[in-house]
Amino acid sequence: MATAQVIADEISRIGGIPPSTVRTIARRLGEASLLPRGGRGKPPQELSARDCARLIVGTMRIVDGIDGAAARVDQLVNDVERLRGRGKVSLGTGDFDIPEMSIVEPGSFVDQLASLIRRLCTDEKALLTSGVSAVGLTSGSPGLWGWVELRGHGVPSFEDGPQLSQASGKIRVIFGRRDFDPRGLTREVRITSEALGEIAAACDLGEPLTKGQRVRRGAHLWGGPRRG
Repeated sequence: MATAQVIADEISRIGGIPPSTVRTIARRLGEASLLPRGGRGKPPQELSARDCARLIVGTMRIVDGIDGAAARVDQLVNDVERLRGRGKVSLGTGDFDIPEMSIVEPGSFVDQLASLIRRLCTDEKALLTSGVSAVGLTSGSPGLWGWVELRGHGVPSFEDGPQLSQASGKIRVIFGRRDFDPRGLTREVRITSEALGEIAAACDLGEPLTKGQRVRRGAHLWGGPRRG
């Protein structure tokens, strides 16, 4: 696993965010005991997948521009920690000989993000990236929601009534209050599954990725604030 500095620098590179900004976010989260910290004379602590998810969420909340004070990033992350979804989404290929694989699980949005980070370093990566386009947050005066956007490949199945939205033109699985409405003055920030895969790879390797390990630069990997 990687240290906070390695993951912060990967997030900075992918998102085009100043490294000092992401490192400040990591430091604030460490001071709030939301990330592990090395003690005096001790090496920096390695981050778990959940720690990486918190650092990503903290950066997303600062980047969305609504509550962008780094001094309050721990409160912003705690707000996202409370977002929960119900229901399950699985993906199959349409071949009855191949079992369906879960891509969205009930529970918290941060747990869902951490699960994707862990699994993107396994042989599940190809199917996950074919099923998940991006994860993101929508915020504004109506409230705060997290979501997982499905890419539209494969044959998804839905169990136990997940909250779904197609307002973006694609199916999104919503985490948060069951009154999601993107209309009005809202902003959203998203990270693609390809970008998430790079962060997951750096977390697994414990070091920054080399140029040859990065995905092809074609589409935007990190989507900045978008007005509703």
